[in-house]
Amino acid sequence: VCIPYVNCPGLLDKAVLSIQSLWPGLIVIDQSLEGLNAQSHPWMSAICGVFRTAYRGMSFTQAMNWSIAEATARNATHLVFMHNDAECLNDAGRRAIQFARERPRAAVVFTHYDAFAVFNVAALKEIGPWDESFQWYFSDNDYYHRVTRSGWERAEFGGDHVLHHGSQTMRTDPKIEAEVAAHWKWHTDHY
Repeated sequence: VCIPYVNCPGLLDKAVLSIQSLWPGLIVIDQSLEGLNAQSHPWMSAICGVFRTAYRGMSFTQAMNWSIAEATARNATHLVFMHNDAECLNDAGRRAIQFARERPRAAVVFTHYDAFAVFNVAALKEIGPWDESFQWYFSDNDYYHRVTRSGWERAEFGGDHVLHHGSQTMRTDPKIEAEVAAHWKWHTDHY
């Protein structure tokens, strides 16, 4: 389980606390300016770990590719990728993973789109890495299109038990919002 984090520590806490049953395999990719600390986030000592990079040291697609490499190195069958502004209710995270395990041809299982998504590592290896020319958005559209073209399936678990507070990384940081806006045309033209 990987959660990339840049800002909004309160939402990160909600995300992490909502998947407590998954803590033994949870890695938070900390790209925040201030850096996470166990004093402010007591859950840090209970999860698998925190991977610290420089402030905004990885794009979204690089974080996805890092997560795939980590899952592969750990011989995981599934990789869970959760947005830091998402929350799972009623143990939806664990149930979504079980749902994915019951669908071996599903490359990805969606909840609230990909606010909490479960990826089949065998499919990820076959389909290949995320396209790192995409810095922000459209990379997911591109990847899921590649999933379909490769013959793997996409499955819908349902998002009624997953909340997504909607792109808070961008909305709470004017510099990131400006960066996304500046690259939007390139992304749409490229895709």
